[in-house]
Amino acid sequence: MSVAGSLVLKYQEAVHLAAFLRRITSWDSAAVVRVQTRGAVAGLWSVSPMGCLVFVAVPLGQEPEWPIDSVIFAARFRDILGDLSQSTEANHVAQYRLSDELPMSAMLAELPPQGAWVPAERVAASAVADVVDAAIADYHKQVEMYPTADRKFLDHIAESVWARPGIAAFPLKALHAARSLGFLSHANARVEFATLNGWKRLVTPAGQVFVNTNVARPKLRVI
Repeated sequence: MSVAGSLVLKYQEAVHLAAFLRRITSWDSAAVVRVQTRGAVAGLWSVSPMGCLVFVAVPLGQEPEWPIDSVIFAARFRDILGDLSQSTEANHVAQYRLSDELPMSAMLAELPPQGAWVPAERVAASAVADVVDAAIADYHKQVEMYPTADRKFLDHIAESVWARPGIAAFPLKALHAARSLGFLSHANARVEFATLNGWKRLVTPAGQVFVNTNVARPKLRVI
């Protein structure tokens, strides 16, 4: 393994990344993230169990000496960020050295295309959150009707719920990923849907979700 470089982050940016990493590792303790830098901005990519790519970007306190494009364990990065429960002189602006660079993950090797995305729809974050919450409530309502159902039948219920149309033809389960990551937490914020070359994108103030419709994606088994 080789050293991946380091990021200089202000406190609020470090907190934002730490929250993202906590959610990623709650889905999969062995999850990895792809860290990329462009100038004085760092972006983190990861794969969600909802069959989509998720992305957050933060400004850096200092541009790296050389561009970074490395895959590392999400949990390890969270440990590197350390205790961020309160702002201190030490973490007001701090340098975080990334270690344990891993081989490129197949799921993270192909990133969304760059180009002019075609706008599809622009709505309030609360409208998207309401759609997801209604789907989750319907799932639990159906599950309660079959208290002795086995895992296979519960998976069938989940798939039938998540197969429903989302917003702007964006898969409902990918909207669930945005909801779970806190990307829809600001109810009055506007979120934007767009498409490009078989990809679909949801942009929110807190992060982005991408779906590649050119390839098959795994089923969402757990809500």
